[in-house]
Amino acid sequence: MAYFLGRDVKLAITTEHKALGIEINSSDEAVVAGVVGNLLADADLIKSREWPNDGDFDESVDNFDSVAITNNLSNVTVGSITKTDDSATVLLTFSNAPTADETIVIVDAEGVSRTYTAHASSTSGLNFSRAGATSAVVDALQSAIEGQSQSFTITQPSATSLLLTTDMDRDLGIVLSGDEKNVLDDITGIDISTETVDEDIAYFGQRTALKAEIKKATTISITRKRSSTDFNVLFNQARGGVRTFTDSNQTTESIDDVTGASDTAGVTANLAGIDNHDRQPDRNYGYRVHLMLKEGSEVMSIRNCCFQEYSISLNADAVQEETLVFYSNVEPVVSSAGTTAVVAASDF
Repeated sequence: MAYFLGRDVKLAITTEHKALGIEINSSDEAVVAGVVGNLLADADLIKSREWPNDGDFDESVDNFDSVAITNNLSNVTVGSITKTDDSATVLLTFSNAPTADETIVIVDAEGVSRTYTAHASSTSGLNFSRAGATSAVVDALQSAIEGQSQSFTITQPSATSLLLTTDMDRDLGIVLSGDEKNVLDDITGIDISTETVDEDIAYFGQRTALKAEIKKATTISITRKRSSTDFNVLFNQARGGVRTFTDSNQTTESIDDVTGASDTAGVTANLAGIDNHDRQPDRNYGYRVHLMLKEGSEVMSIRNCCFQEYSISLNADAVQEETLVFYSNVEPVVSSAGTTAVVAASDF
């Protein structure tokens, strides 16, 4: 079946690895991006499966790195900040009222810092009352924080505690705008077919043959205006994507291995490489193609795709177009957003 391009139709291609992408370097070579000395960047051709992610590949969203609390309030304990893909939470516990003029500084997900000051009897703006029972102090601080439109949802697990949660929506797998955008530009046509590969089974003496499903077969053909040789290089050098290993000799393949990752360095370089089809495909094999048919409601994620075909055509008006064909035997996932979960062994 074919899909004609509309305003909502977008397409992104990522690797099947959570942290590694592919860059086409100045020598027209496909190299792994996301390793020590070559960190995955916005401008790289193919981003990682969990793009965007932190430089330390801890699956936290960049914005939550700025969430912080500096506490100068006596009788108030600040729990550790818990960060996930989509949120950051922190618990404030009050054993008693703080002293007047003591402060607490809260930095939100956007990096905005606000200082809240304890006052003897008033709650106004960035001030909050520290008088009365501990529960009253909690209520007063909550009112002060909410009055400043800080990007925290505040709940009270108990009369003496305050839970601050900040979260945000983010595109999974397909990032439509901003510096970290990974959708493919200049697409002029998309054609997708989903089918099964059957095998005919006939029994001696029986007239009716049996068709047994052997595997799924999904093909997506993408036509776009050709602006560089990047996808030609990708097809010739990296049709199987990237992979990681448990040892520097690259003898044992691993899934989503990020050994050696840190805030300033990527995956240890000798534990990663381009998949050149010299061994049996595994769960990180190939590419993941996200086809968004309607924003916010329908995204098809085609997993473990081989870059199967590449061709160039020259139109009568001298416009060059390139056609990329990806093929997968893993059943696609359709949901309201792209999926970034690693492929289960049973699916593969």
